[in-house]
Amino acid sequence: MLRASTGKSAQRDVWATALAIYMNVLPAPVAEKASKSLAHAYKTGSLAYKGAIRHVIKTDDFSNATSWEGAIPETTINSYQNGAYWFTATGWVAYAISKTDRESARKLIEEYVAELRHTDYRKGKDFTGPLECFYPPAYTRGPVYLTSVSCPYIVLNKMMTNDQKK
Repeated sequence: MLRASTGKSAQRDVWATALAIYMNVLPAPVAEKASKSLAHAYKTGSLAYKGAIRHVIKTDDFSNATSWEGAIPETTINSYQNGAYWFTATGWVAYAISKTDRESARKLIEEYVAELRHTDYRKGKDFTGPLECFYPPAYTRGPVYLTSVSCPYIVLNKMMTNDQKK
C-alpha cells in the first residue's frame, strides 16, 4: 500500500493506493499485494461501512484521538477527513479489490448501491443522501453530495463495460 507521506501522517493511504491501481501506475506485484491488503481490510470490516470508504484503514489509525497523525486539530476522529466514511473512493476501491477478490468487490458495490437507495434525497425531506461523508451512529456531513455518485459511477461503468466485452 502507498503511504500518505514519507514523514508525518505516513499511514497507508487507501484512496491513493486504490486510485493508483485504477490508473495502472503501480508495478503488477505491488498492485496485487495492495489489492489483497484492501480486500483483507474490507473483509475484516476495517475499510468500509455501507459501501463507503475511509481514507485510512481503521486498524491503521494513528491513535485513539486521530486517524491521521497530522490531522487538523479541530477535526475529531471519525469525522470528515479524519476517519469518516466517504463514497468518493468507492469505485476505485471496488476496482482495486476486484483485481484479486471479485466477490468482495461485488459485495462492496452492492452495499454502496443499497445505501444510496436507502438515503436517496428524492424520497422526501427526511432523506439527505447521497452524503459527503458519515460515521455511525449519527455523524453526517454534506447532504446531496453528488460527487458520491459521479466518481464511483465513472469507475463502475467502466468495470461493467469491460465485463461485457469479456
